[in-house]
Amino acid sequence: RNTEKLIRTEPFEHPIALQLFGSDPDIVAEAAAMIESDSFDFFDLNMGCPVPKVVNNGEGNVYVGGLVGSAGAQPGTFGVSCVVSCSVYSKVDRKFTGIVCGRLNDVGQTDPTKYVAHVIGGKQKGKAVMLKDCSVTAGETVTKITNANKDEFSFGSQTWDKAVANEVYRNSKTVSIEMSDGVQFSEHLDAGFFMYDNKEYKVVKLADDRWWMAAPLAYVPAGKTVSSDPAEDAGIWFSEAFDDEGKPVASISDKGYLYDCSTAFGETVTYANYDSFEGVQGICPPGWYIPTRADYLKLVGNSNKSADGPAVDDDTAVYYVKSYKGSNVVTFNKAGWNFSFLGVRTKSNDSATGEYNKNRCGTNNICNAQFTGMPAMNCIMTSTAYQPNAAKTNIQFFDLMTTFTDAYPEGRLLLSYAGYKYGMEVRCIRKDID
Repeated sequence: RNTEKLIRTEPFEHPIALQLFGSDPDIVAEAAAMIESDSFDFFDLNMGCPVPKVVNNGEGNVYVGGLVGSAGAQPGTFGVSCVVSCSVYSKVDRKFTGIVCGRLNDVGQTDPTKYVAHVIGGKQKGKAVMLKDCSVTAGETVTKITNANKDEFSFGSQTWDKAVANEVYRNSKTVSIEMSDGVQFSEHLDAGFFMYDNKEYKVVKLADDRWWMAAPLAYVPAGKTVSSDPAEDAGIWFSEAFDDEGKPVASISDKGYLYDCSTAFGETVTYANYDSFEGVQGICPPGWYIPTRADYLKLVGNSNKSADGPAVDDDTAVYYVKSYKGSNVVTFNKAGWNFSFLGVRTKSNDSATGEYNKNRCGTNNICNAQFTGMPAMNCIMTSTAYQPNAAKTNIQFFDLMTTFTDAYPEGRLLLSYAGYKYGMEVRCIRKDID
């Protein structure tokens, strides 16, 4: 009765998968065909659940037996055009892993549907078996995946987009991906970091039960050069950062770069498409994305109004501080955020000249002694648009902004507005909730 409501999706949720669960291959195939038009990027066929009450119904792991025992009971009968994966639990019966993947290979060579099998349990957890003669041409391609056991699975001559790579590795705590442009990415959540383009970034699971970067992004996209001149519309700038003694030091790359929205989103932002970037991956690594207003609201609880809704003041947010009507830098740092004070490059409209904001804690703004000399205005990007101004000379996006005053000496944090050509810090959030 509630199925249609439960499988309803929103445009910003992609890539999105739907898991199919059952004991009759024909019924499962029919269900897949019925809902294929509902904008799912993947179907995952549950062949891995070992729970007795499930197995006793001929579902989950027992369904593997039906697959390998009947020529007709194979995913080739799906007849759908999106990516199909199967989850197998090797701990229950490891021999099925190879058989299932072999059968999927056979189907994949003759059927236009694209398949990938991955192991979700046992000693082979996280292992992915890539298939032959499959092609996904949209988006940036990935050429190789390495799992926690350092087993490499080459894609050969085929191309797979990032969405497929995300689905393959998301069940493994440690995974490495080599993208077609040679950029390396490896994720080590248990150790609290990931490697991206030969740089290590700390990550932290915050009280919202999500993995966040605990350091600002310092990635240079292909074709871009980091600028030290805020007046230059380079799209990426060195932060006007500070050394350990609070002295301004230009061009400190290891403290992160400042990005405008077009560079961070990986596509030029225009007055026609500005509201289409919600939850975009952009320059974040595979499986991570540029946070939305909603993601940050769960942390700070306070935001300026949206284009179609009122301002928000939610004291149930996980880091909400009542006296600050939002959160603050000290509270974030105690949670493991490691605030970086990169400042901001401002540009108020399309024809204005960009410049670094010069306000400093302890000089222009009152703050705790520990922040003396640091930039008082810091903006961390979201992928959620507010709206263009009436003159169509600026597009505003939500950002996480600091405010230092005598009432907020620990640095108030709330969601405000920033121009799309501002240079802002970027911190990515992981797609999956573990």
